[in-house]
Amino acid sequence: MTVSILSIRAAAGGAVVEIRMEIADGENVQHIKGTVLASLFSETGLPREVTSPLSIDRERCDAILFYIEETAAIQKGLAFLDYAGCTARRLERKLAAKGFSREAAQAAAEYLCVHGFINEKQDAQMLAETLAQRKCYGKKRIQKELFAKGFDADVIRETLESLDVDYSELCVRRIASMGGRACFEERAAKQKAIAALIRYGFSYDDIREAMRKLS
Repeated sequence: MTVSILSIRAAAGGAVVEIRMEIADGENVQHIKGTVLASLFSETGLPREVTSPLSIDRERCDAILFYIEETAAIQKGLAFLDYAGCTARRLERKLAAKGFSREAAQAAAEYLCVHGFINEKQDAQMLAETLAQRKCYGKKRIQKELFAKGFDADVIRETLESLDVDYSELCVRRIASMGGRACFEERAAKQKAIAALIRYGFSYDDIREAMRKLS
């Protein structure tokens, strides 16, 4: 099998490099045309210009094909991020669902994180504050929601440590929305109310302190 680079040229104002290749195995000839981000092109080891067909080995061919796929995954990832915020893990899953290989999806997500298109710490902080102040969720429920969104475990831990909220005060607000102290007056109602507060992520200490404040 022989692999030849037929042409290399800058496109999209220099943002990408367009590459044309020919792969021949003696019986069949395959022509491939793809683009590689200019910031990734240097990794291919190719010259910026080809005036005559350039023969390369299969290993370099596979590397170029991967950069072409990674570029397409990055571009698709940017489209996803324009529509809605996304964690690196969730973006990887979305790209894989679109047919990209796991390696290309991971590389694209890493690229977008490194270049500031995904800021998990900032996004996790904003979401946690929203869940606390607007939803009146306790710590465990916030942790569960962040995990469900695909945030990294270390990011979740750091976010919860830095979150400046009084969970007992949030619990007071949640109890008020449930009917106040009246929902604790009867045994059955009290058990039901406590179970609901636990589902909202509050600890027993949060609930006890909230009840003390209400009294």
